[in-house]
This record gives sequence, structure tokens and C-alpha cells, in this order.
Amino acid sequence: MTNREEQELARLEVNMRRLIELSHRQAEKIAELQHTLSEQTARLHALQDEVNTLRHSESLSQVANALTIQGADRAQARAYLADIIKEIDYCIAQL
Repeated sequence: MTNREEQELARLEVNMRRLIELSHRQAEKIAELQHTLSEQTARLHALQDEVNTLRHSESLSQVANALTIQGADRAQARAYLADIIKEIDYCIAQL
């Protein structure tokens, strides 16, 4: 092998080592990002559950307030309850 070929081979070996190192670092970074994504997904689901719980609580509170309203607001409360019933009927129909 000539001197030039040996130098070219050495250069290629160095470049291969660099690519292998880069590949390992990228694999580690991908694993780290996948772990972060998994954590964030779990957190998102927990927050969505919390939002759903709060919405349900708010709906119950609105229904309770609607049932205790007197006078002119009573018609508005009836309309609100009618909307809730329509939404429930729609959900049942979807099943």
C-alpha cells in the first residue's frame, strides 16, 4: 500500500469513528427525548383529567345554581337546563 493510500485509509477510519460517536450521541439524545415526551404525555393526560373534573364540577355548580334561582332568572335557568338535556340526548344518540 502506498503512503497516500495509508493516509486515505487513516482518514476514513477517523471519519468512521466520528460517525459512530455521532450516531451514539444521537441515539442517546433520541432516548432522552422519548423519555421527555413520555413524561409530558402523562402530564398532559393528568391535566386533561383535571380540566374534565373541573368542567364537571362547574356544570354541577351551574345546575345547582339554576335550581335555586327565583323570579325572572328562572326562565334563564330553565333554558340552561333545556340546553343540558339536549346535549345529553345528543350524546345518547351518538352511542
